[in-house]
Amino acid sequence: MTLRGRDDPGAVLALAPWRALGRRAAALASAVGLVAGAALVAATGCGGGLIGDADIDWIGGTPRARVLEGPLHMRWTERLTPEFGGSYQPVERAVAALDPAHDRVYVGSSAGSLWAMTPTGRKLWRYDTGGAIEGQPAVDGDAGELYLGNAEGILYALRTADGTKRWEKPAGGPMRSAPAISADAVYVVTANDLVVALSRTDGSELWRYKRDAPQGFSLTGHSGLVLHDGKLFVGFTDGFVVSLDAASGTAAWERDTAIDLEEEGDNITRFVDVDTTPVIVGDRVWIASFSAGLYELSIGSGSVLWKDAERTSIVSITAAADSSLVLSSADDGVIRFDTEEHIDLWKRPVVRGAAGTASVVRGVVLFGENLGGFLALSLDTGAELSRLESGHGFTAECAVAGHLGFVVSNGGSLFAFAID
Repeated sequence: MTLRGRDDPGAVLALAPWRALGRRAAALASAVGLVAGAALVAATGCGGGLIGDADIDWIGGTPRARVLEGPLHMRWTERLTPEFGGSYQPVERAVAALDPAHDRVYVGSSAGSLWAMTPTGRKLWRYDTGGAIEGQPAVDGDAGELYLGNAEGILYALRTADGTKRWEKPAGGPMRSAPAISADAVYVVTANDLVVALSRTDGSELWRYKRDAPQGFSLTGHSGLVLHDGKLFVGFTDGFVVSLDAASGTAAWERDTAIDLEEEGDNITRFVDVDTTPVIVGDRVWIASFSAGLYELSIGSGSVLWKDAERTSIVSITAAADSSLVLSSADDGVIRFDTEEHIDLWKRPVVRGAAGTASVVRGVVLFGENLGGFLALSLDTGAELSRLESGHGFTAECAVAGHLGFVVSNGGSLFAFAID
């Protein structure tokens, strides 16, 4: 791998893709990358305290780099969108799809283009979809196939070798999460509560499942799909969580969480959305309604095994080690939660905006603040270990394979980082 702002002849450090860096090489990598002109901070907190604006060196509105010890080390950065003038910067939700076996990174942005790159940042091909990309592609590297939905509601099947189109089909609504793929089908969920199964061969429709959104206001996010043991699990705007048979689209079970709010008998307007992508731990499914709380459901029947109606405003759930979860909450920040004891192991507030979806990699919790930085916390204690600063915040989830990770910042820059 070559460390630089772009893959050009001015390389100063060669690194093996996807592999671990030694401490000395990682520090040099960060230093060289920052000298190359990336607007990035790699910094650590002290004693697990919060790092705010006062702890970052700012010059003319741009963060000045400081390189300290920590598990995150910048490798390179690449602009994915045009430069925007003024104070407005687009919010980016696209997530990179990684194929380490074939040394490929696939990533889109609000500009509507999907880029295929090497892990060194060298661009291989581009496909323009004509609509913002707000999710993650699904990649089958061995078959040479990639599936991608955009905000215009079009699902694309591309060849990974050169980005040529195999087929495209309207899915019935905007797509903001990764498709799920089986041997012969690709499954998508749209922002208007439609699940569609299409043939991987030609895009012909196999089945569809639709729920009607409730009247009034709803949140902008939407649950993604989880394919597990021949079933699809997904949440909906009306508060339902559903298990669908992947072959036929028939519902194995449907669980209504909004009914728990109706039982309270008041007239307060609440968001009943289940926007968290389901997380499967053993024979349990974990989901959260924004207003009805956190739920533990039976994977076979959808029956409620446990719930916490007080734990509201959860926007994402991530599986962690030792049967624990990492919750991102609009009210409480980032929380590590024990699924056996049903208690918090630690809680870390977010002071610069809201926390995005977390990833857990080798004992480190990675997530972005939409008005702040991209953070690394200790899974054991919640203490801050490192952070990257782009100047515009991070809304998108990161993607990590091996010791190499990628995250798109608000404003449209892709950051490649190494993690110890």
